[in-house]
Amino acid sequence: MSHALPFTLLLAVLAVTVAAPAQAASSAVCEAMLTDIDLARASLHEYDRALAEIDAERRDLVAAQSGVDRRLVGAHGRAMLQLRAQRDGMALELTLIDSLRPDIASQAAALRETIDHDERGYIACIEAELGP
Repeated sequence: MSHALPFTLLLAVLAVTVAAPAQAASSAVCEAMLTDIDLARASLHEYDRALAEIDAERRDLVAAQSGVDRRLVGAHGRAMLQLRAQRDGMALELTLIDSLRPDIASQAAALRETIDHDERGYIACIEAELGP
């Protein structure tokens, strides 16, 4: 029986020695996850900013195109040709914006879903680190 106490003590010391590095590694994993989430949030912010800029540019182009349309009504000759060319350029730019925006919006939505998933993973990591 005298050997049982030192053996139990040895097991307890071994358990503490093994648990400390494992907890530190787990903490590092959780911190890395949080860093990745922060980077993804920054990217999402850039997507949202780009979409806002695209929307503002589209509104400005539509307003400018309306102004060209009003001037076209009374235009003749060379002025009319220049206004039509200007309007065609604006229409082309609007078409480009309208074709690109859905792709950018879907990429932002996919990133948003990834962030949500990663945040749940981070919470699970922290809960696992804290234990039952």
